[in-house]
Amino acid sequence: MKVQEVIERLNSGDALVNLAEELNVCENGLKNALEELEFIYDILRGEWAFKGITSKYFDSSIFKFVSRKEETDFTSEQILMLKQIVNHRIKEEKIQKLKMEISTEINKLSAEQGSRTKVVINQGILEKLKDFSSELELRESDIIGVALSHFFDKYSLDKAE
Repeated sequence: MKVQEVIERLNSGDALVNLAEELNVCENGLKNALEELEFIYDILRGEWAFKGITSKYFDSSIFKFVSRKEETDFTSEQILMLKQIVNHRIKEEKIQKLKMEISTEINKLSAEQGSRTKVVINQGILEKLKDFSSELELRESDIIGVALSHFFDKYSLDKAE
């Protein structure tokens, strides 16, 4: 389609977005190409107008100035790789959300001076604690503090009465 035809279609009522879709080009790309060819949209008149001195491009193909959208067919291997990337990103977002929630809980705990103590703990639970604290980049003592706080809220001796 020639530049002049594009302008005529737009000025006859075709929407830029619809024409761009019909031409299989990006809407912004088409608009930018027209502006580079010294066409502007005149809001008062409601149409595209040429504001240059002379245009040798009226009879040129619009595709000299804007490229078509390309459709890409992915191989099954590429699709698998994209799924892995998306899943990794989703996991990272969940981890960040969890880290923020736990950090909020840690900040709610009183800012008392901590004390060091020795506790014997099940090896499996200890490994989970280490993995969890490493993954979320939080201190094990903070995680234990939050966990014990929730434990005591749930199993308070006041509730046993």
